[in-house]
Amino acid sequence: MSMRVERAARSARTLTLVSVILEAVVFAIGVMTVLLSFLFLPFSMAGVNTFIAIFDYSFLLGILWALLNYFFIYVPLKHNELEKAETPALALGIMELLFGGVIPGILLLVAYVRIGDALDPFLRSE
Repeated sequence: MSMRVERAARSARTLTLVSVILEAVVFAIGVMTVLLSFLFLPFSMAGVNTFIAIFDYSFLLGILWALLNYFFIYVPLKHNELEKAETPALALGIMELLFGGVIPGILLLVAYVRIGDALDPFLRSE
């Protein structure tokens, strides 16, 4: 691989790892808020507790996003299987923009562009 291709693949791998870490942090925040809300809010506040539970469980989906990003994008990039990581980076980037989080979604879309740069035949021929 040329230096430009290697640099593009490395930056895509880094962006994906940052996205995984951000989603893991979101998951940790969700776990803490679920625990704190059930420990410190009285159960007589059923309406408030239900709202907080729904809000908190949406944060718990962060672990799902982190696992999907890790296994479908980061692992193939780590093994230099750029073609296998390209489509999941685009699909998960769009899905995370809509449902998961803006920053991890943008990071995955930038990773998708960097994977495309690494797969560019013009750069590979240099």
